[in-house]
Amino acid sequence: MTLYFNSERVYMKETAQIIQQQLKEVGINLDVIPLESTGFFEKVFGTDGDYEFYLNGYAASGDPDSVVAGMYDGTWGVNLAVSDEVLQLWKDARTVFTDEERAEIYKQIQQQTKDEMTCYPIAYPNYVFVTTANIKGADTIKKTPIFEDYTKLSME
Repeated sequence: MTLYFNSERVYMKETAQIIQQQLKEVGINLDVIPLESTGFFEKVFGTDGDYEFYLNGYAASGDPDSVVAGMYDGTWGVNLAVSDEVLQLWKDARTVFTDEERAEIYKQIQQQTKDEMTCYPIAYPNYVFVTTANIKGADTIKKTPIFEDYTKLSME
């Protein structure tokens, strides 16, 4: 089996090595292959699909439709094996008008993704958020950055 990772991103190498070591402990060989950003994105978001695993990370804000939907619906290339049910949930989420309804559909997407085992999210909830003194609103950023609304920040 092969795992690709972006060698230009922080902690990807270490994370890949931990996964490799843990799999080795249960008798599974994993080739860990670093790629620079351009090669990595061509590999995992292109049409190749000749790999079993990859590690990726992203900074995200706002609606998941603009952040991760591309991994599911093919916008970013061959990326995940996705069921028709999950694709339909993404479409359904685009048709509702309230945040509560969308959040409920996103929970269903998360559960279905977990059930289908097409993606294994790894979260790093510990982070440091630093700005210069002329940026106001940083005190509103309280949770994991992926769930924050950066439009609350302003420059003076």
